[in-house]
Amino acid sequence: MAESRQRQQADEEVSAPAPIDVLKALAREGLTFSDCVKVFAEQDHDQDTDAYVSAAEDRYAEEGSIEVDAPTVVSVSDDGGAYVMAWLWVSNGDAGIADTCERCGNEPVTDEDSGLGDKCRANNDSRVVL
Repeated sequence: MAESRQRQQADEEVSAPAPIDVLKALAREGLTFSDCVKVFAEQDHDQDTDAYVSAAEDRYAEEGSIEVDAPTVVSVSDDGGAYVMAWLWVSNGDAGIADTCERCGNEPVTDEDSGLGDKCRANNDSRVVL
């Protein structure tokens, strides 16, 4: 009887899906990266992680450039500190990616002020304003 139960447990362990496969399935069902961050942030949350997050916000955060979400993931190191997850903004231009026209979304932006490409800007300029 005990042997049968052990065999059943062993079969269940072998047939259990890998965590990455479970995560992929959940993502197909609508799980977002933000959901995962919240779970991992809450899992390891304590006064020390709050202190690291506050220090990261005070010392490194810059609106629109480097942002630290709350809650966020903190990885405490044995080296006397921690890694705090933050968002670093990279513009299309910095990445070498052309912006696309705000109106049609099909052509590259040629006029930064309007955010339009040549064709849409030409159409925009030819309109008669009464």
